[in-house]
Amino acid sequence: MTASPVKRAFKYRFYPTGSKYPRFKARKKCRSSAECTRSAFAFREGRLKLARMGEPLDIRWSRPLPGGSEPSTVSVSRDAAGRWFVSLLCEDTPAPITDPRHEREDRARLGKARRALARKEKNSKNRAKARHRVAKIHARIGDRRRDFLQKLSTRLVRENRTLVIEDLIVRSMVKNHELARALSDASWTGLRSMPEYKAVNLPAAGPAVTVCGDGVRPQRKTPGGQSSTKQKRQRATAGAPRPRAGDQVKV
Repeated sequence: MTASPVKRAFKYRFYPTGSKYPRFKARKKCRSSAECTRSAFAFREGRLKLARMGEPLDIRWSRPLPGGSEPSTVSVSRDAAGRWFVSLLCEDTPAPITDPRHEREDRARLGKARRALARKEKNSKNRAKARHRVAKIHARIGDRRRDFLQKLSTRLVRENRTLVIEDLIVRSMVKNHELARALSDASWTGLRSMPEYKAVNLPAAGPAVTVCGDGVRPQRKTPGGQSSTKQKRQRATAGAPRPRAGDQVKV
């Protein structure tokens, strides 16, 4: 086990602010938990073994680890029902998402249709047909953009426990005429709003989405009785129980 969280608490919380000396957690009231750094556990081929344990833990995985990622911190906890849980903190570098630029693909076609519309006589049937062709091109671009954003937001919500979206003032950014077309085509507003309701409505999601300082929390309770976004990071303490090799552990 590690004392790093306790060390950080003494260094940044208690001494500089003059807070009271910390007290040990009550064994019967608080949730038993402990944290292990990289030197206190071994993770090989999907099997986790803590320090001073002869056999790996019998784990029931709730979700697979990201491909190519390695856990850097392991948190072990036990709830009031005697169930053991393990949380793995993994360092993963996600692949960048490429902007498909849907408007650019049909830009020449759209420009040709607009020029044809401008040449038609007003209030004529030919102008109505030309306007319909322009509307169909816009609808095609919008459908492809929404389809991409829906699939992307669903994947982000399902694969991540927490999503943090940077608060950008898009209204001011589009005033730059060199970037306005690309920014509008990316539809940042749509990508910003979709994870908010999907984090609550998707049954297999369960993460928290933070947008502009507002937390959107899923209606799901953790074994400790708290919402997944309200759980605070547990610090390692002396005397925290350690699971035995024969115990079943959920991750």
